[in-house]
Amino acid sequence: MLLAGAMLCVVSASADPLSLRSSPRPDPVAGYAHGLLWRIGSAAEKPNYLFGTIHSDDGRVLQLPAPVRQAFADSGTFAMEMILDETANEQIARAMRLPAGKTLEQILGPALFRRTVGVAATVGIPAVQIEPLKPWAVMTLLSVPRPKSGMFLDVQLLRWAREQGKRVIGLETPREQIRVLDGLSESEQVILLRDTVDHFGDIRRMLSDLMQAYLNRDLAALEAIAGRYLVSVGDVGARLRRRMIEDRNRRMAERLFPVLRQGGLFVAVGALHLPGRSGLLNRLARKGFTVEVVY
Repeated sequence: MLLAGAMLCVVSASADPLSLRSSPRPDPVAGYAHGLLWRIGSAAEKPNYLFGTIHSDDGRVLQLPAPVRQAFADSGTFAMEMILDETANEQIARAMRLPAGKTLEQILGPALFRRTVGVAATVGIPAVQIEPLKPWAVMTLLSVPRPKSGMFLDVQLLRWAREQGKRVIGLETPREQIRVLDGLSESEQVILLRDTVDHFGDIRRMLSDLMQAYLNRDLAALEAIAGRYLVSVGDVGARLRRRMIEDRNRRMAERLFPVLRQGGLFVAVGALHLPGRSGLLNRLARKGFTVEVVY
């Protein structure tokens, strides 16, 4: 999705899955260290499921395990971060572009612009593609693997939901997602893009680590990797993390509460939104929902 490049939502390594139930008031963050699929219980007859995703078209990601497929099939409503449709794509495309009369080179300066163009070329992105884009949009393009099929996990789940006649809801609007990055100041965007260019080799290696991490379902490693990604940009990185993770977790949780009480909901969001004290799992537990790992 729009935000995948700026905060790589994945996971990594070890430990047997935990199976625990939370009471309404604890803060059982340590128990949410491993697992991608969680059963969220309420007073409703049918259970809900919360699934952590990664924005990828890698075949290992798209081949969902049986517990995930069964939970999806058993659910009558599908919720995702943002409904991916033509309108959303058009809004995102417009937001990524600079206003008329302004160029990326003017914003970055000749030296950083040349370095950015050079890095983009190494992954098959021509200069003509990035020249009309805002710095945050270029940063996003450089921070994710080049797609192969374009059938990302999020898109696949949405397609299945529609084919199966499920009710589909979005937890955020395109405008809300766009504002997370587009709401950064121009100088903050330049800082983030410069850091991406400076550490491009490290980012490519990290992408490989992140994919293996996700396949191993380690939410604790997910948090650690995401933290390392932003540490080099100091206050700007801390602000971006708040906007991308904590603020959005709060918004998505508030919109989930009433729907979860109805039961029969399958929620798919980036895996980085699950762990931590401000993560969705802990927010749901504090609100009185039971939380059990399934896979």
